[in-house]
Amino acid sequence: MIALTRRWCLIAVVWAPLALGISAQALSVRVDNDYLRVNAPQLEFLTGKPLARLEDGNTVNYFGQLTVATGPERTVQSRSVVRFAFSYDIWTKRFKVTVMTPGSQLRPSAKNLTREAAQAWCLDQLKIDLARVPAEHPVYVRVEMRSEDPREADRIIGDGGINLSGIIAVFSRPVKDKQVHVAEEIGPVTLAELRKPHP
Repeated sequence: MIALTRRWCLIAVVWAPLALGISAQALSVRVDNDYLRVNAPQLEFLTGKPLARLEDGNTVNYFGQLTVATGPERTVQSRSVVRFAFSYDIWTKRFKVTVMTPGSQLRPSAKNLTREAAQAWCLDQLKIDLARVPAEHPVYVRVEMRSEDPREADRIIGDGGINLSGIIAVFSRPVKDKQVHVAEEIGPVTLAELRKPHP
């Protein structure tokens, strides 16, 4: 099922010593050094049949996508896509997550995570360089998580990385019975607003 924010209005500008950002009810955007990142504590994607498969001892993969878009048509200007592999320890009832980046030997991972911590860790791996965020136009920031259909993976994953046209097609398709696809969006917001500390 797709979960979308019902409003795209901005309700607060928040400040922290190392991160500036803008938040809405279900999604917050922050500037973290040279990157744009998001928090979405209500974005629950470890649910339904993918969660049941994990609890049965299977590995389940997800694709995460963070986009920055402009205009009413949501023309994507920048995109970050990460593939995650989840496993579950039935004895400790905790999750392990690994970033599965094709063509790279670097595979960040975290283990012994609660469901909420595993979801938050994944979202924190999605980031967009601020140099790729339009400074002159308001933008819409959208984050999505979608459980992988193994039959789709072969068309998306290659030795050279993730096929962009393939991943765009996957996120555009309706979910199948055994899949989960959730999303949150905020905007319009400007880069200047994201950088501005609270008075």
